[in-house]
Amino acid sequence: RNTLILGGDFQETLRQEQGNYDQDPHRDYFDILTNIDRQGLFVQDEYRISSQVILNAGLRVDHHSSFGKKVSPRAALILNTDRRTSLKLLYGQAFRAPNAYELYWSDPKSSVESNPNLQPETVKTTELVAERLLGEHLKVTVSGFYYTIDGRIAYRLDPETGFSQYRNTEKIESKGVEVEASAQLPGGATGRASWAYQQTEEVETGNALVNSPRHLLKLNLAVPLFEEKHSA
Repeated sequence: RNTLILGGDFQETLRQEQGNYDQDPHRDYFDILTNIDRQGLFVQDEYRISSQVILNAGLRVDHHSSFGKKVSPRAALILNTDRRTSLKLLYGQAFRAPNAYELYWSDPKSSVESNPNLQPETVKTTELVAERLLGEHLKVTVSGFYYTIDGRIAYRLDPETGFSQYRNTEKIESKGVEVEASAQLPGGATGRASWAYQQTEEVETGNALVNSPRHLLKLNLAVPLFEEKHSA
């Protein structure tokens, strides 16, 4: 009834080199060599409360050389109402660490300055999902979601210096619904189609986020090739 998973990983980038200069006459504007390392530990426990109810909870702790420690929890409550239908309530947190360009890029000639104190973006997600098998080869999924992003990394003007840099900016909120159908097709092919409606905006201003469509349609088809050893 209880499955426990423990794990960890380590990643080190040995060399990250960035530079900017004029060739003739030669003049260096920016030249930096950095390395970044990250360590992570995680634990996850899946507990079967009954034959129909599963509780899944996990925690991950990362330490990043550029900003320190980050804790990311996640949890899922799964209800299998029958052999073909399941309901899921999901919650999770994750982060995106700033990359070397966002942290250290500097170009005085173009009024750009570095920001080594940049913090990661953090996303919190809540989803309610219903899945239903229709026949032997078709599955339909309907989900509602609510996301928030804190500390979004964006290119902004530093009011103190007048230079531009990457900064942690306004909080983002996204909510919507998604419908997906996936099917096992003749000949071993698989197909998937989904449509999502979402609203993504800045919390403080209410402005819609740039490059975030309201309607999103996806179509996917995979066909086995060469005696089902490859797919396209």
